[in-house]
Amino acid sequence: MLLLKKIIEFAKELKAHDIHIVPPYLNESVIILRQGKKCLHRQQISALDWSQIIEYLKFHSHYRYEDTLEFQDTKVCIFDAHLRLAFSPGHDPYLTCRLHFSEYAIPIDPSIQEMIVNWIGNNALLLIVGPVKSGKTTLYYEILRQAALADKTIMSLESPIERVFNEFTQQSVRENNEMTKATQALLRFDMDIVGIGEIRSLALLNALTYLNLSSINTICTLHATSIESLIKKLKILSPDDYERFYYSFYGAILLKDINQKPLIYHKNHAVFNNIFASASF
Repeated sequence: MLLLKKIIEFAKELKAHDIHIVPPYLNESVIILRQGKKCLHRQQISALDWSQIIEYLKFHSHYRYEDTLEFQDTKVCIFDAHLRLAFSPGHDPYLTCRLHFSEYAIPIDPSIQEMIVNWIGNNALLLIVGPVKSGKTTLYYEILRQAALADKTIMSLESPIERVFNEFTQQSVRENNEMTKATQALLRFDMDIVGIGEIRSLALLNALTYLNLSSINTICTLHATSIESLIKKLKILSPDDYERFYYSFYGAILLKDINQKPLIYHKNHAVFNNIFASASF
């Protein structure tokens, strides 16, 4: 698959975050390389090339043809590139390939280290917040890894598993209902920390809060660009039980950019409380 290899190598050279492979129209498809919202490169390929690339990636990602009408998300390593593949539902899927590069890893800031120490043992929720490619997943894994080295029992529920670690247990679960059931089942085990790769539903938010009430620390990531947008997003997810969620909340780490110092917000932080009190629609 020479064409796909060239596309991936060019994407790595440009430091692209995503490769978008658009379904063909009038016998032509489009490949788009993006870095965040910025378009780095755009090229046309034939419908035949599109079909060959899609079938090649379906094969290597163990695509489930019986679930064609469902969103499918998986991780593969092809041509020395770690890709997260997201197939849209349908027989001619729109495919997004997210690239993971080791140089995007962020160091653990001393202020985050201090927050981790204080958070462990508080039976509360720690949020890692930021835009795409700000380092949320990298920090999420590093916090769990450090906690495991401190002899904490950890379970990370992910959809899909983006990187495999030996220090703690990881479980791949499908979206929403299955992840919520898995979270509830963990109450039967003696867990110190339960992590969820990303909050995407009210059910998950409620499940995390319930774990906190059961004396378990929880941690997860959430897409937001500021503390204001974080609070509004949480209110949208949980309008009726927002205050109950707030009291089980420990704090948030806001990552603006991989080259900027992270912002730390504890629940009792004056700025955070002011935003919480004034946030409205």
